[in-house]
Amino acid sequence: WTLIIYGVVHLASAFIALAMQGGKKRSLMYLWVAPIVYVAAALIQGLLAGSVVGLVLGAVYNAGYFSMSTWVPVLWGVINVLVLIVSSFSIQGGL
Repeated sequence: WTLIIYGVVHLASAFIALAMQGGKKRSLMYLWVAPIVYVAAALIQGLLAGSVVGLVLGAVYNAGYFSMSTWVPVLWGVINVLVLIVSSFSIQGGL
């Protein structure tokens, strides 16, 4: 689930990047590179994040003798993507 959700979010952001660069003639030559790079990043990030969270989540449910619902991995995939989006912004300020 994490791979699918990461792929959808990264493809959406790639198409937004393409739409922002579409009017410039100089960037038309390299326009096809953005979706490929975004999908490659999504595959690597989704595989690593999904594996780590899946193993930890499975271990916790197994240790507590709980049965895991089908929607729990989907929810954690969404949580992974939301953490990725929030961590992509630089947070300025503080005390």
